[in-house]
Parts: sequence; C-alpha cells; structure tokens
Amino acid sequence: MAVLRASICFLFFFLSAAAQQASPARPAEDAPAVVETEAHENAVKLIELMGIRQKLNANIDKIVQQGMEKMTQQFPNFPPAFSEEWGKRMKARLKVEDFVDVVVKVYEKHYTNDDLVELIKAQKEVNESKTPAISPRLQDKVSKESTLAMSEIMGGFTQLGALLGGEVGKEIAAEHPDWVKAESPAQTLPAKQ
Repeated sequence: MAVLRASICFLFFFLSAAAQQASPARPAEDAPAVVETEAHENAVKLIELMGIRQKLNANIDKIVQQGMEKMTQQFPNFPPAFSEEWGKRMKARLKVEDFVDVVVKVYEKHYTNDDLVELIKAQKEVNESKTPAISPRLQDKVSKESTLAMSEIMGGFTQLGALLGGEVGKEIAAEHPDWVKAESPAQTLPAKQ
C-alpha cells in the first residue's frame, strides 16, 4: 500500500495549506441527504466570499510538489520517474471544485440558513477591512463547532486525495511495473485488480 501511504502524505501537505486558509465546519459524509436550496446557495456564496477556491487553486503546484518530495523520501527505491509521473497526473486530475464541495457540505451540515446569512454579512465586512459584527449566539456556535467542522473538512480532503492518489499510483504501477520493484515488501504496491 505504498501508493496509499504516499497519497496520504500528499494530502497531509494539501490539508495543512488548505486548513490554514479555510474556516471551520464538519465532515461531508455526515451531511444531510436533503439540503435546503437557499441554504446551499448561501453556503456556496460564503465559500466564494472566503476565497476558498482561489486559495486552493493557488496552492495546487506547491501541494503536488510537496507530495512528490514526500513520496521520494518515503520510497527511495522508486525511480524519480515514478514521482514525476504521479505528480503530473495528480495535477491534471485534481479538481478544486471537489474540495470546495466538501467545504460547502460541511457548512450546510453545521449551519442553518440564518447562520449562513449572518456569516456572509460578516465575511463581507472582513473583505471590506471592517470589524465583523457576529451575534453572540453565532460566535458561540462557531466556537463550539470549529474543531469538529475543520476535522470533517480535512477528512473529506484526505479521502478525495487518497482515492485519486491511489488510483494514479496503481495506473503507473500497471504501466511501469519495473518502477515499483522494491527491496522491502513493505514498499511494494498492490497489483492492479
């Protein structure tokens, strides 16, 4: 499962960069099946005002490069061509929109439409370099929800990246089995099924 471990390492870097720039929320997999349309639209609007998409886009090259470097450190027996090809394919396939959707779902799960409207107003104030006015009720809610919400966002990011990284690694291993021959059984990739 070397590729999976490498993918998780890649995502660690991705999450570190994204987590420092995203606001709190909860795991997407626990989101309700039906979300109020207005709440969904407001969650999307809030995420856009926060600049999450732009921040993720701005970090893609750095994130992929860090993932490649970590993979090279963890699997020194793999030739540089493996991590270069992995990085090229990851960059081509990473869809920032998938990561944005994780954040939106978390906000939909943890905040009511009224909460989202208030957060939008506060974010606009922040964007205008004003001190945001947030009700004590919402301040308390955000304070209580932030750790769990961020954990859910990071979990969703990790899941997306691990699945894609593993898929890419398996493809490369199938195309170039000589690249993944390792001295240690712990560093071998699973055969493509």
